[in-house]
Amino acid sequence: MTIEVIELYNTVAGSTSVGFDTGPKKIIEDISRNNYISSLFLAGKGQKQIIDQGPKIKDRIFLDARNVLEATRPGVEREFNNPQTGDDISKHWAYYIADLRWDETEIVHNTNVQGLKKDALMTYVKDVMYQKEQALYVNMMENFDDLLFAKPDINTMEHLTSASGSEKPKMCPINFFVNEETNGLYSGFTDTNGDNTTINNLSPATKAAWNCERLTYDAAAANVGDMSVANNIVAQLELMGRRLKFKPPSMWQNYYQKETPIASHAIITGETGATQLRNAFRQNGELFSPDARNDGAFSVASSAGVPVVEYRELDSKELYDSGSNTLVTSANADKAGARYYCLNLDYMWPKFYANKMFTKGKVKEIANTDGAYRQAVHLWCQLWTPSLRRHGILSPVA
Repeated sequence: MTIEVIELYNTVAGSTSVGFDTGPKKIIEDISRNNYISSLFLAGKGQKQIIDQGPKIKDRIFLDARNVLEATRPGVEREFNNPQTGDDISKHWAYYIADLRWDETEIVHNTNVQGLKKDALMTYVKDVMYQKEQALYVNMMENFDDLLFAKPDINTMEHLTSASGSEKPKMCPINFFVNEETNGLYSGFTDTNGDNTTINNLSPATKAAWNCERLTYDAAAANVGDMSVANNIVAQLELMGRRLKFKPPSMWQNYYQKETPIASHAIITGETGATQLRNAFRQNGELFSPDARNDGAFSVASSAGVPVVEYRELDSKELYDSGSNTLVTSANADKAGARYYCLNLDYMWPKFYANKMFTKGKVKEIANTDGAYRQAVHLWCQLWTPSLRRHGILSPVA
């Protein structure tokens, strides 16, 4: 019986076709957060866009405009040139792994029901496996979401400097691409594992269009929602929306990016930022609607139709300059106050390596440990953006 159960469990765990159609027992998980940023990026995107392969993610973009029209006259001799205006961007993959682990005793004790035939025993085996997978995948999603806003680690996110290739490459977070630093580069900080000069291996200091949009607002409590203050938060978010709107010409549209619908945009902020913006709308409610001052609809704010996504965990992330070259939370930053990440989700999304998107490996017995087994779950991924100027950040003014 003992050998049958552990062999049955290992067979089921190693199968890619087994479903939980027998109805495994549900366990309440109470570790989940209120909102998941990863869901924003994956909505509406097919496998062709999010699945990739090869040693690096690569793309070619145009950043430099040039005047190609010149006055002439038929029959007049001209000089010709052929300048190369394209730029290449690239990023390495990040590699992550997690493990499902079990041993013979826990499987046997949790399926110890006498007199069951193999088909009936399968129900108990699946229950144990489901619980183990639930614990792993729930935690993996929490961890993956944490990767989307994280303290930069330059030598594992942009520059792989070791000649031996010993680094463990990490996924770039949103704030690696969209931040308030000069040219978007984390340089001079003591806690970023090196200084940065490039983003996706291209220098924003030499390419003005390879930068995100940056605006500031007056975060003083008396001014933040005061419409008479020029840089109040409502006005600045509206301005940001206009700066991030691109409308192609009516001719040669096949050579331009299509105009992005409102549904593809999002403004991500922490609980503090969402509350601050909601209160600013309520403070000026009579300017928008006669009954808006006490209207519960303003509990979920939007700016020019773009939804404001409340991500509570952002308030505790150490991503902002303390004023002494270290990164701290937004409340403790030299320019203290909530940040608003204005993203075009058509131009930023996670990429996953083919066959390595939360993919389970083979069941293996753990060396030197009798009756213990492991099954690796692989995640090869990277956050990718082919355009920086379609994103922006609204931050407090000094």
